[in-house]
Amino acid sequence: MQNKRIIFITREIVPFYYGGIGTQFKAVAKFLKSNGHEIYFLTQKHKTFDEKIFKQHYGDIPLFFVNVPEPSSYVSFSPTGGLVSTFSLAYALAVSKKFDKIYNTVSPDIAICADFGAEGLFLFFKSHSGAYEKTRFILTINGMLFDVLSTYESGMNSQLMSELNDPQILITCAMENLCVLLAEEIVVPTSIAWNEIRNRLNIKKEARIIPNLVDTNLFHPQNMDETFIRNKQIILFIGRLDRIKGADLLLKVYIEIVKNWPGAKPELIFIGRDSSWKEYATGFLEYWQQRIPDSCAENISFLGQIDHDQIASYLKRATVCVFPSRLEVFGIACLEAMFYGCPVLVSQGTGLEEVIGPSFSDYTFDIKKEEIALKKKLISILENPSEFYKIRAGLRKRAEELIGISKSRFLELIEMDVNKKVHNSRPKLMQLYDNTFQLLSAVNDAAYFIGVDFQELKVIETEEHKETQESG
Repeated sequence: MQNKRIIFITREIVPFYYGGIGTQFKAVAKFLKSNGHEIYFLTQKHKTFDEKIFKQHYGDIPLFFVNVPEPSSYVSFSPTGGLVSTFSLAYALAVSKKFDKIYNTVSPDIAICADFGAEGLFLFFKSHSGAYEKTRFILTINGMLFDVLSTYESGMNSQLMSELNDPQILITCAMENLCVLLAEEIVVPTSIAWNEIRNRLNIKKEARIIPNLVDTNLFHPQNMDETFIRNKQIILFIGRLDRIKGADLLLKVYIEIVKNWPGAKPELIFIGRDSSWKEYATGFLEYWQQRIPDSCAENISFLGQIDHDQIASYLKRATVCVFPSRLEVFGIACLEAMFYGCPVLVSQGTGLEEVIGPSFSDYTFDIKKEEIALKKKLISILENPSEFYKIRAGLRKRAEELIGISKSRFLELIEMDVNKKVHNSRPKLMQLYDNTFQLLSAVNDAAYFIGVDFQELKVIETEEHKETQESG
């Protein structure tokens, strides 16, 4: 086996930025490094970045930081009440510049790019034109912005303006689509997710299906006693408190179930950060804490974002971990729960269904029927905890199987020899790329300075308004 130099390109670095892409890249990077490959990261330096903490999570992997102003520097107003920003464009341009600067130093054999935000757009563009001849560029897909926003807004009143019409969203979605069209190698964790993207873009392109990988060192399951039945039933939710993850569905169903529940009520625990809901015009917690009945409020806990070590302790005690996502490309948190041996209940028609596999189809529910289907399944589980508990060993075996598949396929992907396709009109394409890059750089600079001026005007306007009030 020939060792490869591999660079991961992502803004998400755990624990400074939590997200599925960051979690996935961290696990894959550490696994490939353990197999003798040289690993690098090209990323954004977050405000809370601490090198010591980074090394605790990643080891001695070298980092290269992208030089780009803060996202707030690009922000202006929006016709839908959101934000107008060219930050995705600015970041992709900055990634390309930094990559060129370090290219001869790192000499990467492989560059693995995230889909969300289209960070590698100009690298794909330039590579497609014939540059970086010795480097393979791989696009990984874990959730494109168009699909995420479409699901997020699916519960909205049609009279409200869609964020999909915002200039910043149009820019980012177009960039992400271009990445899919330009990338010669694509990795997707589930076939369900890839089929949806392929149908939306109307393309016949093929992708390599490789399940997402988890950092198994974070969890140390003890021997499981299948005859053990907990005295206190616990329903667990792990994920952002947003519409996509279905936090509202579980909460509504729980409130309905415990109205007439005989004996001690099950406990409901939410683990994950609060999120703003457009349909609520506020955050999830602010909206629901005023609507949760007093009769069940003491049995509901919102823990926020917690460390993985703490999550493991909750998985150990949970009767069931529910993943009622309306959209899910894969579901890393679900795989982690399964690896720990925690029983799960997941939504059909999403990547989650593919994660648990056909052998556990009884532990899925029709997300299209929302509360009705979830309520029926959850009641059957709570009424027969001993039966449900027996699937723990099977779920853990399924998780180990997926992890094994992921590791073998990633090694196969990295070690294979690929001849890059170079277009016959390479000089023309390079000229097209150079001119397009210059044009978009100029557009981005103009948008940046307009944004800065706008922010300064807002500050002046606020100060003048304050002075007027004080003098009046």
